[in-house]
Amino acid sequence: MIKQDYLLKQIEELGKVLSELTSLRKHGNAARKYEIIEQSCEIFGLDKNKILSFNSLETIEYLKSKGIYDFNLVELIAGIVFEESFMRTNSKEKNNKLQDAYELLVFVDKNSKCFSFERQIKMDEILLQIQKH
Repeated sequence: MIKQDYLLKQIEELGKVLSELTSLRKHGNAARKYEIIEQSCEIFGLDKNKILSFNSLETIEYLKSKGIYDFNLVELIAGIVFEESFMRTNSKEKNNKLQDAYELLVFVDKNSKCFSFERQIKMDEILLQIQKH
């Protein structure tokens, strides 16, 4: 029970950090955005460089290797990958990151026992971004 409470607190903290990252999408410098991403990853002892360079399958395997099986966390990491895609200047890289974020959300959607309207909206938003590029 203590471990679950701790994990929930960490997920809440990550949600706050992701919210800040989202607010900086259009304004804010890249250094601050990467600092926020690094803080987000550090909350769970994750390597920012791996999270940002892995594709969706590699990310899932990486999380499993760290003993992380929480769908809420996978969903939050998808949010980080999604926000990081806006910092990419290369169109192909941006699309790859958008696709990775989408696939992570699909993974959560298929495997969790919890339906989420918010997740569905985020998936639609990502698909819209993919279609733009």
